[in-house]
Amino acid sequence: MSLRFKGKNVLITGAGSGIGRATAILFANEGARVVAVDMTDEFGTAEMHPGVASLRGDAGSESDVSTMMKLAAQRHGAIDIVVANAGKWWAVVDLD
Repeated sequence: MSLRFKGKNVLITGAGSGIGRATAILFANEGARVVAVDMTDEFGTAEMHPGVASLRGDAGSESDVSTMMKLAAQRHGAIDIVVANAGKWWAVVDLD
């Protein structure tokens, strides 16, 4: 393993499952200190990776985003990388 993100602090939203969870694990495997944020309590730090701290928060809430950034910075210092993975994509298709 190259540890190309060793010493970097990463905050990832939508990290409870899917792409966000996989991204958190990949960054941690590459040496990053990761704060994984999700709206649910369904993921745990120990289950994900020992280098990942989980935090509950809603990336769609301005106050939650402020809180998650402050907590991540308090835990690790300056945030080097943010992966904005949370959210929903909606498509409206007019078939007429």
